[in-house]
Amino acid sequence: MIDIAEPTGHDIFSQTLEEAGVGNLSVRTQNCLKNDNLVTLDQLVRQSEHQIRRIPNSGRTTLIEVKDWLGSKGLRLGMDPNRDAPSTLPFQPTPPFVPVYQRFLPGIIQVFEDLTAEVGEWIPMSAISPRLKALGIEKLQLGPVIAILGTATHGKGYIEKRGERNPYTYRLTEKGRQLPVE
Repeated sequence: MIDIAEPTGHDIFSQTLEEAGVGNLSVRTQNCLKNDNLVTLDQLVRQSEHQIRRIPNSGRTTLIEVKDWLGSKGLRLGMDPNRDAPSTLPFQPTPPFVPVYQRFLPGIIQVFEDLTAEVGEWIPMSAISPRLKALGIEKLQLGPVIAILGTATHGKGYIEKRGERNPYTYRLTEKGRQLPVE
Protein backbone atom coordinates (compact mmCIF):
# COMPACT_ATOMS: atom_id res chain seq x y z
CA MET A 1 0.00 0.00 0.00
CA ILE A 2 1.32 3.44 -0.94
CA ASP A 3 1.10 6.08 1.76
CA ILE A 4 0.20 9.48 0.28
CA ALA A 5 1.25 12.34 2.52
CA GLU A 6 -0.95 15.38 3.02
CA PRO A 7 0.43 18.40 1.17
CA THR A 8 2.12 20.87 3.47
CA GLY A 9 3.20 24.49 3.26
CA HIS A 10 2.99 26.02 -0.18
CA ASP A 11 2.28 22.61 -1.83
CA ILE A 12 -1.31 22.79 -0.61
CA PHE A 13 -2.10 25.70 -2.92
CA SER A 14 -1.56 23.59 -6.04
CA GLN A 15 -4.35 21.20 -5.04
CA THR A 16 -7.59 21.29 -6.96
CA LEU A 17 -10.67 21.96 -4.88
CA GLU A 18 -11.75 18.37 -5.57
CA GLU A 19 -8.45 17.03 -4.17
CA ALA A 20 -8.78 19.32 -1.16
CA GLY A 21 -12.19 17.89 -0.26
CA VAL A 22 -14.64 20.45 -1.66
CA GLY A 23 -17.18 17.61 -1.67
CA ASN A 24 -17.68 18.25 2.05
CA LEU A 25 -19.30 21.60 1.24
CA SER A 26 -22.96 22.04 0.37
CA VAL A 27 -23.99 21.49 -3.24
CA ARG A 28 -24.91 25.19 -3.54
CA THR A 29 -21.43 26.26 -2.42
CA GLN A 30 -19.76 23.73 -4.72
CA ASN A 31 -21.84 24.99 -7.64
CA CYS A 32 -21.01 28.62 -6.83
CA LEU A 33 -17.28 27.86 -6.87
CA LYS A 34 -17.56 25.80 -10.05
CA ASN A 35 -19.65 28.44 -11.85
CA ASP A 36 -17.05 31.09 -10.97
CA ASN A 37 -14.32 28.84 -12.48
CA LEU A 38 -12.49 28.47 -9.16
CA VAL A 39 -10.60 25.20 -9.62
CA THR A 40 -7.60 25.28 -7.28
CA LEU A 41 -7.02 26.33 -3.70
CA ASP A 42 -4.62 28.93 -5.08
CA GLN A 43 -7.47 30.57 -7.01
CA LEU A 44 -9.90 30.35 -4.10
CA VAL A 45 -7.68 31.83 -1.38
CA ARG A 46 -6.85 34.81 -3.61
CA GLN A 47 -10.55 35.79 -3.53
CA SER A 48 -11.82 38.39 -1.08
CA GLU A 49 -15.02 37.99 0.95
CA HIS A 50 -16.61 40.56 -1.35
CA GLN A 51 -15.68 38.55 -4.44
CA ILE A 52 -17.18 35.38 -2.97
CA ARG A 53 -20.41 37.21 -2.08
CA ARG A 54 -20.66 38.55 -5.67
CA ILE A 55 -20.75 35.05 -7.16
CA PRO A 56 -24.32 34.41 -8.39
CA ASN A 57 -26.40 32.36 -5.90
CA SER A 58 -23.87 32.80 -3.10
CA GLY A 59 -24.68 34.56 0.13
CA ARG A 60 -23.72 34.76 3.77
CA THR A 61 -24.03 30.99 4.26
CA THR A 62 -21.79 30.25 1.26
CA LEU A 63 -19.22 32.75 2.54
CA ILE A 64 -19.23 31.26 6.05
CA GLU A 65 -18.98 27.75 4.64
CA VAL A 66 -15.99 28.68 2.43
CA LYS A 67 -14.24 30.55 5.26
CA ASP A 68 -14.72 27.69 7.71
CA TRP A 69 -13.61 25.09 5.16
CA LEU A 70 -10.46 27.08 4.34
CA GLY A 71 -9.87 27.76 8.03
CA SER A 72 -9.93 24.04 8.78
CA LYS A 73 -6.98 23.76 6.38
CA GLY A 74 -5.09 26.71 7.89
CA LEU A 75 -6.06 28.93 4.96
CA ARG A 76 -8.15 32.07 4.58
CA LEU A 77 -9.62 34.28 1.89
CA GLY A 78 -7.37 37.10 0.71
CA MET A 79 -4.13 35.12 0.97
CA ASP A 80 -1.20 35.52 -1.40
CA PRO A 81 0.06 31.95 -1.95
CA ASN A 82 3.46 33.30 -3.04
CA ARG A 83 3.92 35.09 0.27
CA ASP A 84 1.61 33.55 2.90
CA ALA A 85 1.97 30.10 4.41
CA PRO A 86 -0.91 28.07 5.86
CA SER A 87 -1.57 28.82 9.51
CA THR A 88 -0.73 26.33 12.21
CA LEU A 89 -3.04 28.06 14.69
CA PRO A 90 -6.06 26.06 15.91
CA PHE A 91 -9.14 26.55 13.74
CA GLN A 92 -12.06 28.53 15.18
CA PRO A 93 -15.28 28.10 13.16
CA THR A 94 -17.50 31.10 12.50
CA PRO A 95 -20.32 31.21 15.05
CA PRO A 96 -23.72 30.77 13.43
CA PHE A 97 -25.80 33.88 12.78
CA VAL A 98 -28.57 34.11 15.35
CA PRO A 99 -31.23 36.82 15.00
CA VAL A 100 -31.53 39.10 18.02
CA TYR A 101 -35.00 37.88 18.92
CA GLN A 102 -33.80 34.24 19.10
CA ARG A 103 -30.83 35.14 21.30
CA PHE A 104 -33.04 37.04 23.74
CA LEU A 105 -36.24 35.01 23.48
CA PRO A 106 -35.96 33.16 26.82
CA GLY A 107 -35.22 36.43 28.64
CA ILE A 108 -38.06 38.26 26.87
CA ILE A 109 -40.55 35.55 27.80
CA GLN A 110 -39.34 35.69 31.41
CA VAL A 111 -39.84 39.49 31.44
CA PHE A 112 -43.40 39.05 30.16
CA GLU A 113 -44.16 36.33 32.71
CA ASP A 114 -42.81 38.49 35.57
CA LEU A 115 -44.74 41.55 34.42
CA THR A 116 -47.93 39.54 33.95
CA ALA A 117 -47.68 38.51 37.60
CA GLU A 118 -47.02 42.12 38.65
CA VAL A 119 -49.36 44.24 36.49
CA GLY A 120 -51.85 41.82 34.96
CA GLU A 121 -52.41 40.18 31.60
CA TRP A 122 -52.06 43.31 29.42
CA ILE A 123 -48.75 45.10 29.96
CA PRO A 124 -47.93 48.68 28.85
CA MET A 125 -44.74 49.26 26.86
CA SER A 126 -43.60 51.68 29.57
CA ALA A 127 -43.25 48.66 31.90
CA ILE A 128 -41.70 46.37 29.28
CA SER A 129 -39.09 48.72 27.84
CA PRO A 130 -36.79 49.13 30.90
CA ARG A 131 -36.79 45.38 31.56
CA LEU A 132 -35.86 44.54 27.97
CA LYS A 133 -33.14 47.19 28.00
CA ALA A 134 -31.70 45.44 31.05
CA LEU A 135 -31.40 42.32 28.86
CA GLY A 136 -29.31 44.29 26.38
CA ILE A 137 -32.00 45.04 23.83
CA GLU A 138 -31.45 48.67 22.84
CA LYS A 139 -34.27 51.08 22.11
CA LEU A 140 -33.70 50.84 18.35
CA GLN A 141 -34.09 47.06 18.47
CA LEU A 142 -37.05 47.01 20.80
CA GLY A 143 -39.82 47.75 18.28
CA PRO A 144 -38.67 45.23 15.68
CA VAL A 145 -38.17 42.55 18.34
CA ILE A 146 -41.71 43.05 19.63
CA ALA A 147 -43.06 43.09 16.05
CA ILE A 148 -41.22 39.90 15.13
CA LEU A 149 -42.39 38.12 18.26
CA GLY A 150 -45.94 39.30 17.87
CA THR A 151 -47.94 40.84 15.11
CA ALA A 152 -45.42 40.17 12.33
CA THR A 153 -46.08 36.48 12.76
CA HIS A 154 -49.80 36.91 11.90
CA GLY A 155 -51.21 35.99 15.27
CA LYS A 156 -49.06 32.89 15.61
CA GLY A 157 -46.38 34.63 17.62
CA TYR A 158 -45.34 34.70 21.23
CA ILE A 159 -46.67 38.18 22.01
CA GLU A 160 -49.97 39.86 21.16
CA LYS A 161 -50.45 43.63 20.81
CA ARG A 162 -53.64 45.58 21.64
CA GLY A 163 -54.53 49.19 20.93
CA GLU A 164 -54.89 51.60 18.03
CA ARG A 165 -52.09 54.05 18.90
CA ASN A 166 -49.68 54.54 21.73
CA PRO A 167 -49.95 53.43 24.43
CA TYR A 168 -50.13 49.89 23.13
CA THR A 169 -50.38 47.06 25.59
CA TYR A 170 -48.96 43.57 25.13
CA ARG A 171 -49.45 40.10 26.52
CA LEU A 172 -48.02 36.64 26.10
CA THR A 173 -49.96 34.37 23.78
CA GLU A 174 -50.62 30.73 24.61
CA LYS A 175 -47.62 29.85 22.46
CA GLY A 176 -45.45 32.29 24.44
CA ARG A 177 -46.60 30.82 27.78
CA GLN A 178 -45.59 27.33 26.63
CA LEU A 179 -41.96 28.24 25.93
CA PRO A 180 -39.44 26.93 28.45
CA VAL A 181 -37.61 29.72 30.24
CA GLU A 182 -33.95 29.40 31.27
